[in-house]
Amino acid sequence: MAAPPDINDIFDLDGFWWIPDNPDLRVAGVLSFSQKDGPVLTLTGTFEPTKRAFGSEMKDRPVIHGLTKDSKAVSLFDALHTGRKGGLGEQAVHEVYKGHILAVGWHFDSDEEQMFTNSYVSFEDIEEWLDHRFFSFDRGDDNLNWALALNRPATRHLAEFDGISLSVGSGFYTDGSSTSFTVTAGCHVKIAASEKRNLRWHLAAASKVQGLASLCTGRHLPLRMIFLDGPEVRYSKDFSRPSEVRLYYSLVHQSSQKVRQHDIPMLRVSDFPEPADEVYRKWFDCYEGLSSGIYLFLTALADRAMFINVRFSLAIQALEVFHRRSYSGTVMAEAEHAALQEVLIAAIPDGTPAAMRDKLSGLLSFSNEPSLGQRLRAMLKDLRAQLEEEPAGYDKVFVRRLVDTRNYYTHYSPDLVGKTLEGADMHYAIRRIVLLLIVLLLLRIGLPRESVRAAIDKHREFKQLWETAGNPS
Repeated sequence: MAAPPDINDIFDLDGFWWIPDNPDLRVAGVLSFSQKDGPVLTLTGTFEPTKRAFGSEMKDRPVIHGLTKDSKAVSLFDALHTGRKGGLGEQAVHEVYKGHILAVGWHFDSDEEQMFTNSYVSFEDIEEWLDHRFFSFDRGDDNLNWALALNRPATRHLAEFDGISLSVGSGFYTDGSSTSFTVTAGCHVKIAASEKRNLRWHLAAASKVQGLASLCTGRHLPLRMIFLDGPEVRYSKDFSRPSEVRLYYSLVHQSSQKVRQHDIPMLRVSDFPEPADEVYRKWFDCYEGLSSGIYLFLTALADRAMFINVRFSLAIQALEVFHRRSYSGTVMAEAEHAALQEVLIAAIPDGTPAAMRDKLSGLLSFSNEPSLGQRLRAMLKDLRAQLEEEPAGYDKVFVRRLVDTRNYYTHYSPDLVGKTLEGADMHYAIRRIVLLLIVLLLLRIGLPRESVRAAIDKHREFKQLWETAGNPS
């Protein structure tokens, strides 16, 4: 059996389509999928009677069901009605829907149904991160005979925590003919929940596993595929098995620049302490509590084609979110600040316009928040305490330029012109921020100091940035 398309492939599903409320009205059409456009369904007909279609309001559909020519059940979620066109009278009418998530393998009434226990996720270079090998070659002495061994590693347990079990598995697909034979092998992380969960829960759990691997690798690892065990299907009186449901959707940042083909992960799963339950639990908790900052961090990590000033803004904002959610520091004691705030608000002169009074009150409510410079110094101090060293390059001048650059792009002032980071200086400032966040997150999830320091040394660029000031040569 040939391997099904992964999330980066372009493919079409030809069949009949209907809405769950009216399954007897089935319309021919083709659903096309690509990362550029996502799932797009083009119908040769309409879900409304043809005579009423024109002039009626276009309707979005929470779910559209389909059955392909090769008998695959399809569910398209959050389908936006984007177009309708056709001929005169009752000639062919074409409707177009753009969906959010495409599920191939079952008809679902909603993406909130609590019906999934197991899901499986795979992403780029997952084999490297998991150290999961499939093929080995043995060349004969005569250089004419070659032996290829295909080894399917045994399923491995990774962790168990909070009603979640993670393990490593693998799958194989073959596509042979009389003249050629291909084998596709891939591994995945199985996410098993102790109770049935909905589609979105499993998507979130898959993102957390993918995010941890990206953190350990030092670059974003694009998703390859995600599938789930759907409802049981009975094939005979004595045999049944779960249906396989594959998910496809457009990803926010799917591309990733792999700078060198020989790059290896900074940390592999085998580098985690045993048992690793606590590491995974802390990462899942960390991901929940710092999700907005982690999204910003992963985007800055992934997309080097983005405008450099936008990437800088995302990275520095991620750093601020991390500090705000991880540290309890304030400029002064909360009780003293509340008293000071009350005095200052009372001192606003009578007759001050309401808009200005509201603005001053808002500014004072955040006045006990540390500045960006203070946040940076606090995190560097924390690193010194945990690692007994800190990254090079974070002198007063560099920290000041980071602050000035952030301020220049968030609230422009002509006084900042000429004081900002630009070009290569901005690029390597972003990389220093990314490195700082990686180290802080690795320490946050409980990895030993020695493992974190060894991880830095495995990444040539990060090693240079950690040990020397200035831009790498």
